[in-house]
Order: sequence, then C-alpha cells, then structure tokens
Amino acid sequence: MELSDILFKFDDMLDDFVYKKIWSSLSKQDKEVVLAIKKDETKVSEICKKTGMTFSIFSRYRDRLIKRGIIMSSGHGYVSLLLPRFEIVANTYV
Repeated sequence: MELSDILFKFDDMLDDFVYKKIWSSLSKQDKEVVLAIKKDETKVSEICKKTGMTFSIFSRYRDRLIKRGIIMSSGHGYVSLLLPRFEIVANTYV
C-alpha cells in the first residue's frame, strides 16, 4: 500500500469519526477563522485580513477555538491548527 493511499484512508477515518462532528459544531465565523489558518503558524494579521475581522473580534473566536482544542497560540501574533491534517479535511467542507 502506498503512503498516499494510507493518508487518504487516515483522512477519511478522521473525517468520519471526528472532524465532521467538530466542523458541524462550529459557527460560521469559527469556520472562517479555521479556513484562514494555513498548515503551519499563521499571522493573526493575515487571518484578520482574510476574514475582515478586527483584532478584538478575532480574539473572541481565537479564545473559543483554543478552549475547544482546535487551534493554539504558537507565539505572540501567531496561531496554528492543533488537530492533525484538519486543514485538509476542513477544506473539503467548503
């Protein structure tokens, strides 16, 4: 079995058993924030620009997503996704 086949199966299982449930429980704005985050660390200013949010509005969504274990603040002014391969699966829901 090829690595790409294994990753496809892994993504499919994550989607079916975990990520679909997480995604469906997010608000529209939470989803916009998650989709604006790249695979690695992403600048908060880039996310605010993509989503049209001010820093103060973004901070509410950041705090909620951190408490839910979806993102982490990886340094001042940066956030990243905490869930493995979530950016790949989340982009299939759009």
